[in-house]
Amino acid sequence: MPEELHKIALWHASPGAQVHLLTALPPGAMHDAALTAGDNEVSDKAVGHVYRDDGAALPALGSNLARYGNWASVASTIYNKMYRIAGFDPSIRDYDASSYAKLQYLFSSSPFWNVQFSSLSGEAAIQPNNFKPALNMIGGFASTVDIDLETEKLIVQNIKRIVQLASQSDDAARKQSIFYNGTIAVTMGNVHILAIHAAVTTELDRLRGKYRAVTQSLNIVLAHGVLDIDFCKRHWNNIIGYGQYSIEEWQAQAVANDQPENRSEGWPPVKAQLPAKSQPKDTVPKSSAGTTST
Repeated sequence: MPEELHKIALWHASPGAQVHLLTALPPGAMHDAALTAGDNEVSDKAVGHVYRDDGAALPALGSNLARYGNWASVASTIYNKMYRIAGFDPSIRDYDASSYAKLQYLFSSSPFWNVQFSSLSGEAAIQPNNFKPALNMIGGFASTVDIDLETEKLIVQNIKRIVQLASQSDDAARKQSIFYNGTIAVTMGNVHILAIHAAVTTELDRLRGKYRAVTQSLNIVLAHGVLDIDFCKRHWNNIIGYGQYSIEEWQAQAVANDQPENRSEGWPPVKAQLPAKSQPKDTVPKSSAGTTST
């Protein structure tokens, strides 16, 4: 118990005060948010949230956490606390490299799910008229961490909303944006917590008045954890201290969630979007060394 309290205290502390710890993170868990693509530094972000519940039974919340109503709202409260510690605001497009880096550190070190934490990354070569390699990559990731097909489908739909938001025009001829999807999925008796992100370069199509992806190799990162329900029950007082942020509020706070799905020619036909549960040949996913796979 004292060790668990120490882990929570470290998680609460500003990651900026623990820079020496960042070098110990596995590759992929800490993606350099300040990387450039060509001559373009990251200029903005587009964040989307997904919630999925397949109705499978979970352990009772217990009297101490009953106020949350369900385990998804416990998870969303913790996820929102993570955003607040990092200084990462999913409701706006403004980008800050420091908060983005802190968020990734906090996700990988959260004591509420890091007993079953894994970080996967891989390269996907996309073209303006072909996003399928990126979808194949996400499908391969989802299979590895035992995410069901319905959740995968919702994530793809959400990514289309993220793309739609990022396509909105400003004055730059070319830009790089952070695409970030956060997912809380109650499936197969577990509460899965996910973060999928990539830096995507786009250029302005002045005739259409919107941005479109350029030919590029995307580094896609998926961080995944499973909520430790017993840990949450033992440390209910900390969770209550985070306030109460329902799963509905969490889902609605993402800036991209009110966007329509993007209809670029790069998306494959709907029936072909969810790949078979096998590793595609046109992607090169890799699991980060030193992580614990579920």
